[in-house]
Amino acid sequence: GEGAGAEGRYREPVLCTSGWCRAAQVPLRIVAFLVFAVGNGLNLVALGLVQSSVVTLLGAWALVINIATAPVVLGESLSLYDGLSVLLIIAGIAIAVFGSKHSSKSWQIEELVRQYQLPSVIAFIAANGCIIVILVSIHIYYLRTRRRASDEPPAWAKLSILLTGAQISWFTVLFGKSASSITLVSVSGNNQFVVPLATIIVVLFIISLPSQLLYVACSLAVNDALVHVPIFFTFYNIGSILGGAFLYQEMNAFEPINFALFALGVVILLLGVFAVNYAQGLKDRAKAAAAAAAA
Repeated sequence: GEGAGAEGRYREPVLCTSGWCRAAQVPLRIVAFLVFAVGNGLNLVALGLVQSSVVTLLGAWALVINIATAPVVLGESLSLYDGLSVLLIIAGIAIAVFGSKHSSKSWQIEELVRQYQLPSVIAFIAANGCIIVILVSIHIYYLRTRRRASDEPPAWAKLSILLTGAQISWFTVLFGKSASSITLVSVSGNNQFVVPLATIIVVLFIISLPSQLLYVACSLAVNDALVHVPIFFTFYNIGSILGGAFLYQEMNAFEPINFALFALGVVILLLGVFAVNYAQGLKDRAKAAAAAAAA
């Protein structure tokens, strides 16, 4: 790990230690939280109006914004790999979105009850719920058997934490779309909270939110971002796509050409995400080499 010291202890890098620096970070953290909250609120509304697979794939646009703003905000120079990754991400999104059939649908609770009772949906949710339980159990086993809290986690523990965050995140999307749909319909005057399932869906969604943030934060604390981002993004998007296909029947109208273009777009998009991290890895190694030469 990046924070491993001479004694084999894992230490997170210290970025800001002085009092004025910590004080200056407070308003920045508040602004960051507000932007995060507003963005996720709009994302939740979008889930109630648009197919979940489209919403999650469009999330890769954030990487394009990061690359575009890096020279201004961070003073970083862009490389050919940055340009290539932007082209791949934009091309992937365009092919996946415009190459497949989409229709906006407001799911009402009667329809959702029927969907959640389908054997295929029950098996799908149960199987992935078991995966989450197994991954969380692995994390708990690691916490109970580690010698010191400062020890760097082994690779299997890091991977289990990362995958737990990804699994919970796309479960958040799965239940978030249902919660958003029935909430929007209820706000319009047609109360959807007339059966217990409506409340259960909203509760599961609310529980998944902090759980998702917790495990994503834990993963970023022990995994290099160059490892976390591509693996998380891949599992998160594949899970969201499968969830949309099973529960919300988002691919029922697809023809062979739509399946082919959607799959091609997703593959190109994922290549773009990996290219972003490869480009960042090259920059980090160049900075480390320059720092070592100057020392």
